[in-house]
Amino acid sequence: MNEQKEIYLDYHATTPVLPEVLEAMSPYFCNHFGNANSTHQWGWKAEMAVSKSSKQVADLISSKPSQVYFTSGATESLHWAIIGWTKKNKNGKILTTSTEHKATYGACDWAEELGAQVKRLKVDQYGVVDLHVLKEELKEEVPTLFTFIYGNNEIGTLNPMEEICALKKDYPHLWVHADAAQCVGKVGIDFEALEIDFLSFSGHKLYAPKGVGALIIRDKESLSPLFCGGGQQRGMRAGTVDIPSVVGLGVACDWAKHNLETESQRLRELREEVLKQLLDTGEVTLNGHPEYRLPNNMSLTFKNITSDKLLLKLPKVGFSSSSACTSGNTSTSHVLKAIGLTDEEAKRTIRFGMGHGTTSEQMKYVTERVITAIEEAKSFLS
Repeated sequence: MNEQKEIYLDYHATTPVLPEVLEAMSPYFCNHFGNANSTHQWGWKAEMAVSKSSKQVADLISSKPSQVYFTSGATESLHWAIIGWTKKNKNGKILTTSTEHKATYGACDWAEELGAQVKRLKVDQYGVVDLHVLKEELKEEVPTLFTFIYGNNEIGTLNPMEEICALKKDYPHLWVHADAAQCVGKVGIDFEALEIDFLSFSGHKLYAPKGVGALIIRDKESLSPLFCGGGQQRGMRAGTVDIPSVVGLGVACDWAKHNLETESQRLRELREEVLKQLLDTGEVTLNGHPEYRLPNNMSLTFKNITSDKLLLKLPKVGFSSSSACTSGNTSTSHVLKAIGLTDEEAKRTIRFGMGHGTTSEQMKYVTERVITAIEEAKSFLS
């Protein structure tokens, strides 16, 4: 392989738009440019496009199209779930975990200002929430929202969605919101069967454009709108719908539905092949749960190499030493701290996020370069 070839391994941060997604979006910029709320043929075409996209999203996660509400992305969606629920449940309690995306913490801070009691629950060494601790918190019979990250964006751990949702049967005062930004399109989700109350995600994590996402709402009476005004989207999310982006999200979800199983299995097998080689060196440890994790994630801590040095060894490879939303911050990742890593260990931690464009040839090259860097570091120390 040509050593100058660029290899992108940061699919957790964002993904490229699929060609078929871009092609489907194109007519809605200039030809079918109507406002979905307009009562003429241009508006009707736009509304038909929104309806089709709603069904495509719903089909991917097994919800009803009427439960799909389009937003600007996961940050808006999770803010809507948390703040909208808080406005409906004055002085309620919000439980979350110590490994959430910072957008969740921002929304929780806002909820506190509105009167909610907020508590972060600890996780185990893999980043999994302790269900016994959660049950203890639920003994207080007050309206409670548990908002949690389903698939962690840094360490890849999957929280036990089924077990969490099953708690609703014993604790009827519980609502559940899942931040599924990293899971939709990669992990099978059955919204209807799981009885999740709210589920949020972003388009740009599954080959749709940036700036579009969705909040799936089981019962729209369970939360208040975040934006008010024009009455769009069944009166729940004011603002003119971005038709091209919504069309793109629908097509991306349709692609994911038909490719999820084979693509996830391909990435899982590729990950395991790379992991075996790296772990066999005795110089690398895997962060996150060894089994219950995103199929495309590798969070790795090295014994003797910092992430900065690896960046120099792999100048044409795009990977992350932290989540994209905190990469400009020099402080230690709160996720890595939560699972017990020290500041020094965090400096020796990287994240490989594979995706649709990742090939076996690419990963072979990256693995060889990483192993060479490990051997050079060991030689220097000896």
